[in-house]
Amino acid sequence: EQWITFETAVSVQRADRSRQLQLRREPSGRWLADDCEVEACRGALDVDLGVTPSTNTSAIRRLGLAIGASAELTATWVRFPDLAVQPLPQRYTRLAERTYLYESLRDGVVVFRARLEVDGTGLVERYEGLFERID
Repeated sequence: EQWITFETAVSVQRADRSRQLQLRREPSGRWLADDCEVEACRGALDVDLGVTPSTNTSAIRRLGLAIGASAELTATWVRFPDLAVQPLPQRYTRLAERTYLYESLRDGVVVFRARLEVDGTGLVERYEGLFERID
């Protein structure tokens, strides 16, 4: 059960309103968003928060891919700023010791891809075109 997401809470504050979301994975594999089941996400092990690469880290660590290997999974994706929750099929391919190719899929077709660079612990330091860790 290491590197499986069990619970997360997010909030969005805008000038005119705020929104919160409590997301929880039960041991049975059911995902609950504010206590309502998201049936399409049943069985997913990972959550993907659309505003941070930190949630890619848990999948990278859990998969433990060898260089050249790939794995597909479905994450429970939280879209921002509306906090909509839906399944998101994904593929990770380990390109080098600290480099991965991340792809999101729709009906088996790649709809988004980015290179991820990680540190020695698997923490995402650079998400191509979107994020870069600054020390």
